[in-house]
Amino acid sequence: MKKFIVYNSDGKILRRGSCPLSTFGQQAKPGEFIIEGEANDATDFIEGGLVKSKGLKPSESHVFDHASKNWVEDAVLKAQLARSEKRSGRNQTISQGYTYNGDVFQIDASSRANIAGKTVYLQERPLVLTVNWKALDNTVVSFTRAEFIDFACAVSDYYENIVLTS
Repeated sequence: MKKFIVYNSDGKILRRGSCPLSTFGQQAKPGEFIIEGEANDATDFIEGGLVKSKGLKPSESHVFDHASKNWVEDAVLKAQLARSEKRSGRNQTISQGYTYNGDVFQIDASSRANIAGKTVYLQERPLVLTVNWKALDNTVVSFTRAEFIDFACAVSDYYENIVLTS
């Protein structure tokens, strides 16, 4: 068995493997090149028929440009990573909950939907005067009807502020 590396004209490793010596030359398709050896397509490229290291990746937003044989910053990837980092920070802030009158409440998507649902419930049932709501620490907090609506509005404003500022 012979180990092979198939690559393109820019030196990008397309595939690698092993085959019988008799089929070695058949591994490359038209426009592709083949050499004997081992390489890792994530860390290596081919130049002048030799395996070369790409070197260390400068950042997550860099991609290897096989034509220039250099790491280059990908603006689209950089923007995606920045958005992902913002989302991560936003999600962390949301997961910490929202403090209202000294109690901390969950404000994840499901909790916000439940809070909004309860305000609709209160609008439909004017005789309901109190609402018991579970805080993040599992204690039950009692609200008057007006207090709960104020709480719901405060949660909405807080969440909107998180989204707008992060």
